[in-house]
Amino acid sequence: GGTLAIIIAFMLWWIFIGLIQASHNVAWAMSPAAREFSPTGESSGSGSCRMPAGLERMACFRIDPAEVEAIRYVQQRTAPDDPVFVGLPRHDRIVINNVLLYFAMIRKSATQWYQYEPGITTSEQIQRIMIRDLEHAKPKLVIINDVWAEQEPNDSAVSSGVTLIDDYIRTMFGPAATFGEYIILQRRLPEQ
Repeated sequence: GGTLAIIIAFMLWWIFIGLIQASHNVAWAMSPAAREFSPTGESSGSGSCRMPAGLERMACFRIDPAEVEAIRYVQQRTAPDDPVFVGLPRHDRIVINNVLLYFAMIRKSATQWYQYEPGITTSEQIQRIMIRDLEHAKPKLVIINDVWAEQEPNDSAVSSGVTLIDDYIRTMFGPAATFGEYIILQRRLPEQ
């Protein structure tokens, strides 16, 4: 008897919380603020599902102003069919990378290995393929973003010792702009 009463009370509480959240969502959707453009890309306190031109894909997402600036920078300096490369400060140890940037920028990846996996992307074989892809695609810009600076307490925190892609990026690309934790690199001009 007592256990059943606790379960029923718990279920009623969660239903009550759900109804409150649903009423907040309906009120937000009916609010004119939900249809306003966000000049910075940040959602207002109540959230905004309208974004400035070029950032429509990020509607209803909360994004950092530095990320908005980085996205706009790339969009202004590349054509929609120009590939870009979104990387990390180092590719010898990986937890996760920012694949959402490709979607937000409306730009395709310069390499087939755009989603990183520890033990795979950190291997010599895959980094050689990535370099080959970059040589073929010749992206104008590389975006470096350390999406997860903290390492997990497992083997993904251990360096593979493979730095081929990092060495390639340092050789072929130089600084162009920085927006918070987003570093934009541009292809170096060939030496005359």
